[in-house]
Amino acid sequence: MYAVQPLLPIFTREFHIDAATSSLALSVTTGCLAVSMLVIGAVAEGWSRKPLMSASLLGAALLTLASSVVTEWPTFLFIRAVEGIAIAGLPALAMAYLGEEIHPDDVGVSMGLYVGSGALGGMTGRLLTGLMTDLFSWRPTLAAIRPARRRRIGDFSVSLPASAQFRPRSLSMHAARLLQVASERSGDPRARDGSRTRARHAGHRLQLQFVQAPCAALPPEPDGSRFGLRHCMCWASSARR
Repeated sequence: MYAVQPLLPIFTREFHIDAATSSLALSVTTGCLAVSMLVIGAVAEGWSRKPLMSASLLGAALLTLASSVVTEWPTFLFIRAVEGIAIAGLPALAMAYLGEEIHPDDVGVSMGLYVGSGALGGMTGRLLTGLMTDLFSWRPTLAAIRPARRRRIGDFSVSLPASAQFRPRSLSMHAARLLQVASERSGDPRARDGSRTRARHAGHRLQLQFVQAPCAALPPEPDGSRFGLRHCMCWASSARR
């Protein structure tokens, strides 16, 4: 996606445009990417993660190849916009995939590696694109990205495990959940009271969990009862009221 950034001065000469118009080659893609992530992240709740991410990478590779042969600037921008939409499937689902499939103790490291590798890949792509353009031309350079991406897509599809913890949800279920969250944050009294009730019940369960556990270890009374445990239960019950 960022491979065109070192090519912006070349686009001004190739397509006879000014510098501001040339920057649209990157701005259009990132803008479409940002908007599409919101839509794809919601719609894709009913689809498996891995096939959609693989299709996203493949679509971006094909569109990069197509952009290397166009001769009209509006067509080039259109392809770049569609590429932003196509590639949005990867960042929109990658974080969700990691959160579902990685052990909670390792999620932080996995997220850091994902973000760091993205930054490293963007920097490397800019550097290699500039070097290859100096040696050849920008069109062969963009065309060469496609075979490299095809190999990475193959490795991605083979090495990435299929989703094991993913549970598909329909769009209506996801929309209902979003509306519920929105109503709770908007100040709806019924939603706010329901949220408070759920939080209060969760607090009671947590309170009982931490009170009963140490009291259960107390020695029994001579008659075999556990006065300490009963005392703690009475305290927890009074605290609930």
